[in-house]
Amino acid sequence: MRPRIIPLVLLIFTTGCGSVKTDIENTAIDKSADSEISIEVTDESEEESVANTDDTEESLQHEKCISEYDSYDELLEDIKNLLDIYENADNNTEKSLFYDKAFQYEWFLAIAPAITDNSDNFGYQQVDIDGDGIDELLLGVNAPKDNSYEAGIISMFTIRDGKVESVFECGDRENFELYEDGIILDDFGMPNSTYSLKCYKYSAGGTEFIEGVEWEPVFEEHRCQYYYIDSSLQEREISEEEGREFYEELLHRYNKPKFQLHLFKEKQ
Repeated sequence: MRPRIIPLVLLIFTTGCGSVKTDIENTAIDKSADSEISIEVTDESEEESVANTDDTEESLQHEKCISEYDSYDELLEDIKNLLDIYENADNNTEKSLFYDKAFQYEWFLAIAPAITDNSDNFGYQQVDIDGDGIDELLLGVNAPKDNSYEAGIISMFTIRDGKVESVFECGDRENFELYEDGIILDDFGMPNSTYSLKCYKYSAGGTEFIEGVEWEPVFEEHRCQYYYIDSSLQEREISEEEGREFYEELLHRYNKPKFQLHLFKEKQ
């Protein structure tokens, strides 16, 4: 299973916490000598409008950033609560309220399809991927029963200095695949622009780039230009045939780990 998912930088980072702010443009005012400027509040409705604006801006703030979680249990509990809200939504209005709340969590976008489309198989597992004694947290979807030990991993987190950090989170244009021995493949595509497949090694809570291939369309020549990227991030041009062959070879070089995720439904 290879879910497609928000372009993110693969290197581990601490996600900053902030709020979604609405840009407000200043209204132009005629300041000529003949003009008069007066400001008057005619009734309580305008005061209520200002109050509602404040409430709207407050509601746009993230409920919780990844960097605010002190443990996986806190994150898992928030996910479980969102699942409960979604499962108990009986109509479109209630589902709309669910999304209003869910999208206040910056990490929600990656797991949204799993919650809304495949919640019965959506689960998690804590496992020490790099052998440093610290478990990573995996979120994903269990495969069908006939292949039950090959789960599709959507997000991966670690803990550093007592805080949860993102390792990767799939998005609309970027898909991550976790393989054995801490290998991570980053499959990225920007339509009519840049495409790439990059290989990383996850170790000691961080990632190290191994190699990759990148290509972009050359529209006037009706072809793509491919580039091989080595471990020092140096690029060299290769033929389209070489690029396609390397892409397929890299995509199938590593073995998928055998994970059986704990279903969130089992916690309800």
